[in-house]
Amino acid sequence: DGPFATLQRARDAVRQLRGQQSLQRPVVVKIRGGAYSLAQPAVFRPEDSGTPASPVVYESYPGEKAVLSGGRTLSGWQPAERGLWKVDLPEVKSGKWHFRQLFVNGQRRARTRFPKAGILPVAGAPKIDTSGWVGTGPEVKSQWDLRTFQFRPGDLRKDWANLEDVEVVVLQFWMEARLRIQQIDEKSHVVLFTGGSWRPLTWSGGYYVENVFEALDTPGSWYLDRKKGTLYY
Repeated sequence: DGPFATLQRARDAVRQLRGQQSLQRPVVVKIRGGAYSLAQPAVFRPEDSGTPASPVVYESYPGEKAVLSGGRTLSGWQPAERGLWKVDLPEVKSGKWHFRQLFVNGQRRARTRFPKAGILPVAGAPKIDTSGWVGTGPEVKSQWDLRTFQFRPGDLRKDWANLEDVEVVVLQFWMEARLRIQQIDEKSHVVLFTGGSWRPLTWSGGYYVENVFEALDTPGSWYLDRKKGTLYY
């Protein structure tokens, strides 16, 4: 006697309809305009596609725009120092929630990044054989070579070690390793990560560091302090 309130309910109605009869015409679900916040993923299975003779189509209502969003609205922002805004997120502080993306007015904003442009070179690595394309010799398979490299003086800060916030992104040609710092030896300029990549970290075009508070000086950038549960923008 009227429209359904959720996408999942409409999906179930289509499933029921297809189970009751063999359809030879398309089934179209029209979604009225507006933003729909989904508390959980909308799950579609192979049977929800329909058949060549009777495809199932989900589309915005004519002349309207429907947006399905898995994002969460953040409220309670307060002004902070240095022209920043901040909001406290208890679920982040308790470890129940972590995110890497932030959208403002429908536009994706970037996490803080060091350096702001370009990448830092991997200066080298202890005990690494790079004579072959992927390296030869047993030391290439060791966790040490997958979890550490040498850096140039000043490129990494010792106080970034053991912070859940900081993420080092090592660009390994067609993939990237996202690593957290476990230990930094400033004397030998060696960094050790909590986890490793699938290949020695010298097999790399360079790296950059994300989510560091020190780089939060560009409009539109953000930093998430997981320990305090505070988001800065």
